[in-house]
Amino acid sequence: MRTGASLGANICPECLARLEALPDLELLRSIATEPRVPSGFETSHRLCDSCLTVYRADARHERVCVISRAGLRIAVAGWTSGLTEALRADLRKEAPGAAGLLARVFKILVSPLIEGSDHRSVGLVPVPMASSGGSPSGLVRLVRRLGERLRIPVVEAVERSKRGSTRGSVAQERERIVEEEYSIVATRLPEIEGRKVLLIDDMITTGHTMSGVARLLLSAGAALILPVALDRTASRRLLQRLASVAPDRCPHR
Repeated sequence: MRTGASLGANICPECLARLEALPDLELLRSIATEPRVPSGFETSHRLCDSCLTVYRADARHERVCVISRAGLRIAVAGWTSGLTEALRADLRKEAPGAAGLLARVFKILVSPLIEGSDHRSVGLVPVPMASSGGSPSGLVRLVRRLGERLRIPVVEAVERSKRGSTRGSVAQERERIVEEEYSIVATRLPEIEGRKVLLIDDMITTGHTMSGVARLLLSAGAALILPVALDRTASRRLLQRLASVAPDRCPHR
């Protein structure tokens, strides 16, 4: 529930230091709202294990869940909050102040997915963002940092010929954009074939971008796709029904 002004692009030093000192699970619960069915709705609603959406128990959710239909299951810190919005905005800065914290959050999310795996058979693939004039996007810089921490190769195997934004687009439009604007970099094919791919994005809304890029990578020979993002959007109405949510307001400002 929105309890105050969005943190925007600013994360105060006090909040950043407090978050960095938290244990792993507490850190995730402090920046994003844990996906769950609101109290009192347990018999009438379900939480989708694939896309983390709450839906009516009598609905045929599997028919419309693009994440489930693609055979995927997303890993996120939780539902969007003011803090995750602020972290995402910080990521777009030329010199982000919370890059280390974000890399740690993604390491927490990724580590269980690759436990016991030979890291030589795993690759980190960032979902391409808007063009940044030839410079790597904030997400790419983050994924490179994550790769260094985990000692996993980063494969920038997907490119985008941007003609429209997926931000705010309806689901059908997002699906069309992925089909028309995203493609596999031919020279990176050998680095994808047979690999377990950790597909990294900053957020998930409809799931069409993540599922569409996953299909591209599978068609290019990837063995398995594991989608990971900072957060997943949730409706204001759903958040208002929860007894507790991640903070949207910095207490120091």
